[in-house]
Amino acid sequence: MFKLILCLVLIALAKTLSAQAIVQSGNTGDFSEASANLAIKTSSMNQRLDTLGGAETLETLHNVADVVEHYQFNEIGKAKFSVLFWDIYQSTLFAKGQEYTYFDHNQPVMLKINYLKDISKDELIERTAEQWQHLGIESADVADYTKALAKLWPNIQAGDSLALLLDSQSSTFYYNDQFLGQGPNGSFGRVFLDIWLSPNTSQPKLRQQLLGAVR
Repeated sequence: MFKLILCLVLIALAKTLSAQAIVQSGNTGDFSEASANLAIKTSSMNQRLDTLGGAETLETLHNVADVVEHYQFNEIGKAKFSVLFWDIYQSTLFAKGQEYTYFDHNQPVMLKINYLKDISKDELIERTAEQWQHLGIESADVADYTKALAKLWPNIQAGDSLALLLDSQSSTFYYNDQFLGQGPNGSFGRVFLDIWLSPNTSQPKLRQQLLGAVR
């Protein structure tokens, strides 16, 4: 509703500017210059409206159900990670359509992890850093990422979930299906998902299951 009202206000303002340009032009040459100035102002208004629209979309996607509906996500695959006799977590990959193409970096994707045992924030970050080291991520980047996660992630109890939504512009975390916060800028989202989806992952069977290649 706010966006619609703002749009109507901007349209009215554009019409006012157009009328002023015509009155002030005085001759054909001045009218052309006034029209050019009006086009620049209108373009600026459109850019501001687009920005506000993007902010509204981010605010609207405040839980996982909204994410699935907005992107029309389907479940691509799921996998359970276990160590010896202990089940650690169940992971599920969501994407639009019936498959996810790993090398298509413009395709929105979400990975949701349902934890089956308690795990402290410090241990979770330590295990994440170990996987990045396995993938050959630069030490400086690992340090930056883990510092950001320490400010964002909570301690995990059995039954909790963490999800990461990655699109072409940002990465967003959800905790127990509710908005948690934005991931660090840059390549963080892709590097985080690489723990499970990279061809060089330490868990190739889980990768195949998540991508739907193995059921």
